[in-house]
Amino acid sequence: MGFIDRHPTAIRWILAGPLAFILTVLSLAALPHLLPVGRGGIDHLIYPTIFIPITWSVFIIWPVMTEKLTRCLAIYTGLTILSIAIVVFALI
Repeated sequence: MGFIDRHPTAIRWILAGPLAFILTVLSLAALPHLLPVGRGGIDHLIYPTIFIPITWSVFIIWPVMTEKLTRCLAIYTGLTILSIAIVVFALI
């Protein structure tokens, strides 16, 4: 048995708590670089702000509801790395 199988409540708390908040902030920072600029020039900034409650709720509810915490942890890690890469490459 691995660490995740022995401590599922602690892993769920960490995934649904601080990691969900960090991933939400990172996705908020990365989305303006992925969305096209609208006619007014601010659509790529407004849409991430509107969608933040939805993404945050998904990032909180998914670890609590899932039975496969390793998959959730792997996807959270991948999304975190992808968001960081998007922000870093946008700043270069």
